[in-house]
Amino acid sequence: MHALGWMSARGLEGGRGEQRPAGSDVADLILLNSNENPYGPASNAIDAVMHMFGQAARYPDAPEDELRATIAAHHKIPVESVILGCGSTEILAFITQALTSPKRRLMTVAPTFETPSDVARRNGVPIEEIRVDGSLFIDLQAMYEMCRGAGLLFICNPNNPTGTMHGIGDLLHFVGQVNARSPESHILIDEAYFEYVDDPTYGTAIPAAVKNPRLIVSRTFSKVYGLAESARATPSDTPRRSGSCNRGARRAGSARLPGPPRSPRSSFRTTWSVRRRSTRRCAPSR
Repeated sequence: MHALGWMSARGLEGGRGEQRPAGSDVADLILLNSNENPYGPASNAIDAVMHMFGQAARYPDAPEDELRATIAAHHKIPVESVILGCGSTEILAFITQALTSPKRRLMTVAPTFETPSDVARRNGVPIEEIRVDGSLFIDLQAMYEMCRGAGLLFICNPNNPTGTMHGIGDLLHFVGQVNARSPESHILIDEAYFEYVDDPTYGTAIPAAVKNPRLIVSRTFSKVYGLAESARATPSDTPRRSGSCNRGARRAGSARLPGPPRSPRSSFRTTWSVRRRSTRRCAPSR
């Protein structure tokens, strides 16, 4: 299939009703566009949510403080650099709205996760798409050469849906180049699939984002942590006010983050489990 014809694998969860065949059991469906973790949340996350129901009659106090502090401690960054949202998709949308305008275009990749482009299009923001190269990698050099004057550059690393990634050295070199060529531009790096990468050159841009006011990094609890209903967070560049997320999401996230996603091999098991199940159930093409 042509790359531009691929469906992005995150953010389309709302279409489940249309995807479900009549009479089918939703628990038996494999939603390939959602990349959900078939193992679900860990037991301590479930326990935290169940405990929360005993306090459901009370309004929450300092609602996001505990989870923000947990995330900050996990990444060894200031708590003021963490904002939360009900879904990293919400965070990506807010950032796009804040940093682009009809005079400040969005620069993105084709194909990639579509939320920034969708938001920009609705707001009348010009969109400049840089095609992936022949090996389906994001063409960082082309983005750098054309970045001047852009309000926001969006990079999904690893990229969704191509699955390709750039090592942290190459990525931070690109960030430095863009900062020098277009100082007014912001760069948003989406690390939703961070835990699935085993390439030794890969790493997070979070420490760099804390020091660089033009760099923002987003993460999610929805994939390897098995908390697709839960809150996601954005370790960011400068102190910001927290967004809003529900109490159950906060409790589940706070319970899960101090430890590994599920086990040291959780990412591998999740990936191959979904692949094995889908291969068994998919009919051969004709």
